[in-house]
Amino acid sequence: MHTDPTDARALALRGYIAKTLAQIAQARGQPADRGKYAQEAARLFEQAAKLNPSDAGAQNGLGNVQHMLGNLDAAIAAYRRAIKLAPGYAAAWHDLAAACEAKMHADPAHAEKWRKAALEAWRKTYALAPEDPGFSADTIVSIGQRIHRLEGQPNR
Repeated sequence: MHTDPTDARALALRGYIAKTLAQIAQARGQPADRGKYAQEAARLFEQAAKLNPSDAGAQNGLGNVQHMLGNLDAAIAAYRRAIKLAPGYAAAWHDLAAACEAKMHADPAHAEKWRKAALEAWRKTYALAPEDPGFSADTIVSIGQRIHRLEGQPNR
């Protein structure tokens, strides 16, 4: 529970723990705990990113929490910072794709822009995922299906 406030890596790890606790609280139908843990995760990731601006994992974690909180623009910005820091970071591309797809539905006036952004990010994820042990074969197939579905949507 006590982390050196100048240890960016430890803060980011605590951020991932808090994010996981928020997800568990959400699954259990405990919105107050979900919000508490999500806010704590955001604070920890922000602090870690401030201490070590080149930590792509902290940026991606911050994006995850912002996405969880419904702050899609902040999530997309954080994922893009993570990708700029680590262009081969498959999980960041995956998370960016999911956020862009969510934005496509949340912002119908600009749905085509977000569809194209999601499609680009899914394609990059699909290219990187086979080399990343965090992606199962089933997940890679699912990503291919998403790409196919998005390619088949008419331009708006």
